[in-house]
Amino acid sequence: MLSVRGLWFRPGDSVEACAADWTARLARTRALGSRVPHYLEVRYEQLVTFPQETLESICGFLELSFDPLMLTYHMRASNRLQEHEARHDTDGRLVIDKAQRLDNQRYVTEPPRLDRIGRWKREMSESEVLRFDAVAGEWLDRLGYERGR
Repeated sequence: MLSVRGLWFRPGDSVEACAADWTARLARTRALGSRVPHYLEVRYEQLVTFPQETLESICGFLELSFDPLMLTYHMRASNRLQEHEARHDTDGRLVIDKAQRLDNQRYVTEPPRLDRIGRWKREMSESEVLRFDAVAGEWLDRLGYERGR
């Protein structure tokens, strides 16, 4: 919910819309994953807390060699972000300008931050947490995430 709040492509302005989108994406991804012989889920918290071990595991799953440069992607991200341009809809109307797109992706220029884990406890009101849980609680439980306060 917090990761999409304020972004131009968010599913809606309400907590409920974000929770419904999150659960729908999880359900769809799991359904598609169940139809292929190789499927790997990676938790954000695992990647941020143990980046090298998690990336080594992903590489092993993909049968790729781990490269330590993967851990320093953020040092090269600024150059890649300069490739971004403004986005327009099919009628030519501006959807998001380049500066806004760069701002949306500002965290890719830093190493993963442990303080971004569990932000909901600090940044969501009690009402927002309860409303998110009402829509997404089943998935929070299924994935072993903490609910409420």
